[in-house]
Amino acid sequence: MDSSKVCDSEKKRQRLLVLAHEAGGIPEGLRKGFLNAGSSCDLCVYNREVFKPHTLWSRAYHKFFDPGYQEDIRKLFNKYLKIYAEAIKERRYSSILVMRGNFLDKASKKLLSERTVPLIAWLYDPLSSTPLQEEVSKMADFVYCVWKSDCAVFPGHSEWLPLGYDDEIYKPSGNTKDIDILLSGSINSTYRKRRHVLEFLGRSGLSRKFRCVFVGSTGSSLKDFSVSIGNFDWLAKRVPPMELANLQSRARVCVNVHRDDSVDAINPSFFSIPGSGSCQLAEKKEHFREFLMPGEDYEEFDGEDELIGKLEILLNDEKKRVDIAMSGYEKARRNHSLKVRALKLLSKMAELEAQKK
Repeated sequence: MDSSKVCDSEKKRQRLLVLAHEAGGIPEGLRKGFLNAGSSCDLCVYNREVFKPHTLWSRAYHKFFDPGYQEDIRKLFNKYLKIYAEAIKERRYSSILVMRGNFLDKASKKLLSERTVPLIAWLYDPLSSTPLQEEVSKMADFVYCVWKSDCAVFPGHSEWLPLGYDDEIYKPSGNTKDIDILLSGSINSTYRKRRHVLEFLGRSGLSRKFRCVFVGSTGSSLKDFSVSIGNFDWLAKRVPPMELANLQSRARVCVNVHRDDSVDAINPSFFSIPGSGSCQLAEKKEHFREFLMPGEDYEEFDGEDELIGKLEILLNDEKKRVDIAMSGYEKARRNHSLKVRALKLLSKMAELEAQKK
């Protein structure tokens, strides 16, 4: 939202301000969840500008001096806080939600420290590897953590809450299941396990018998120039949420591998895959069972041999595959859509607002 739109919001007091880092359409899905619950919401996706086309010089500069456009994103986060500063000071919002956040400059620290409305932070990544989330989260009245272990940093005012999925985008489509195995997501240095699974399956006999599709990007190290995916069809490096939802709904089995250091985190695909009406095969993790049940809502594997064995069973047993997909769909839609997440956040906001009166 630009400054002119902020000025327009002076005409009526907005209930919520959401400052969010883009994450596969999740901020927009949450905004729709707030609206569906009857709450008005100003959403600012502060890093959206970095997705605009860049010149060759700009791409080269950022590759060597600002990888991932991190410095640009930090400046954008603080820029948009300043745009909304007057509205925050004048209490035109009853609550503020920051999704991920970034390092704060002096003016932004002062603005948030002097606020008179609740501030909620929702962390995307572990604080240990992504400290840019720390400053906002330590100023927040309440913190939601995608990584369960981060709750220990905020005793008494935090909760484990994985990101949900947009059930208006990720839903059964009725399309022909013309993809047998789908694997999606980055295979950069944070996702070496995912890359290993991709390359292993690409070499396996399964990839010669079934149609296997991969969507994902690599990193920029020398090792990333030698990815060997065998018989997988590398469809694209990145696709928008609508296209990913389409691919997931067309897949008979979606293989979901989390990031290497994912001790107690859950990625959004864990919910969007069943939400799309497809059968999920994910690596074995005990904490997954707190949200979906293996053997009922998804299937799990532990090691290469079990991965191949489970895929063969699911691809050859349509009833089992469909039963798991349907059970996962019902539970994901009932408990983990962004509409459900929005209701939870609104309840917490109301509680915090009452405490500040």
